[in-house]
Amino acid sequence: MTYAFLAWDAPDAPFVDSEELRDWQQWRCAMCNAFGELQCDHDHQTGLVRGYLCRSCNCCAENYLPWCTGTTPAGRYGLVELYRSSVTGLPVFKADTKSDVDALFTWDGVTFDGHPLEASDAERFRALGYVLAMVRRVHADRLARAVR
Repeated sequence: MTYAFLAWDAPDAPFVDSEELRDWQQWRCAMCNAFGELQCDHDHQTGLVRGYLCRSCNCCAENYLPWCTGTTPAGRYGLVELYRSSVTGLPVFKADTKSDVDALFTWDGVTFDGHPLEASDAERFRALGYVLAMVRRVHADRLARAVR
């Protein structure tokens, strides 16, 4: 599959935040070039923003290996930003153990909401991620017991 954004004019400079990425896309889906309402696609494991997609493409983005391995607008043009939940305002990522959460905060240059992460932010997110991972595990265990 050839992604639509690869045919667009490259931005003048790397993206500073996901708003710049959205503006550059001009309401076009980065995969299929459809015009209209877009959703912010992000890697559910790391929480990193990948690009803006139409609903149809966002539902199947995980099925396209090149998309999942960096051939995305964010990956190609230098955006390293954590996705923020529109409900909680907090970063969204999947982590099953404390070491998974710790691994998310080993990069330099990661931003959240357009601002570089500082050590204190990383510590708060790390703690929050660990708590959320434990809550997910408890719910999964309860569900598994209920199904048995």
